[in-house]
Amino acid sequence: MSRLEAIAKASYYPTPPRVVDLIARAVQFTTPPEGSLLAVCAGGGDAAAQLARAWNLASYGVELHTGRAVAAASKLMVCLHGSYHQLQAPEGSTSVLFLNPPYDEGFGTERNIRQEVQFLEDAAKWLASDGLLVLVVPERILDTDACSHIVRQNFRAVEVFRFPKPEYAAFKQHVVFAQKRDL
Repeated sequence: MSRLEAIAKASYYPTPPRVVDLIARAVQFTTPPEGSLLAVCAGGGDAAAQLARAWNLASYGVELHTGRAVAAASKLMVCLHGSYHQLQAPEGSTSVLFLNPPYDEGFGTERNIRQEVQFLEDAAKWLASDGLLVLVVPERILDTDACSHIVRQNFRAVEVFRFPKPEYAAFKQHVVFAQKRDL
């Protein structure tokens, strides 16, 4: 996909339905979780709604794009239209953080880091201790010092899985599962 096409779609790359199904089946909770799933980049809400149903969680989201926020609001218990910076949820208030952030450079930010890394760094605060992070990112982002530092510092029991074929070919994406450390 060309850079202009990516900009036109606001760097929106929804998690493929088959991958969402694999994620839902990959996580087996030893005790049924109580709580919620937060999708900071909710998109149209399909992935977050499917995972919340599979894991019996309340579903919440935030989406910047108007049309996708409207779609997500029809699928999630609550979906706010706007920036995740406006989210006023208490820190440590969600049991699962589903994060498929925009794939783009962080131009214009103070530190000029990739958006995927910035979203992870910012959104981790809403995940409860021992909560589950489900992060969908391209392989090349996982290999960056910034991403690996945030994961090592804030999470434990980290497992990384590559998207299956043919979905892997598009963006060489991986799913990271990790538990939030007590900080």
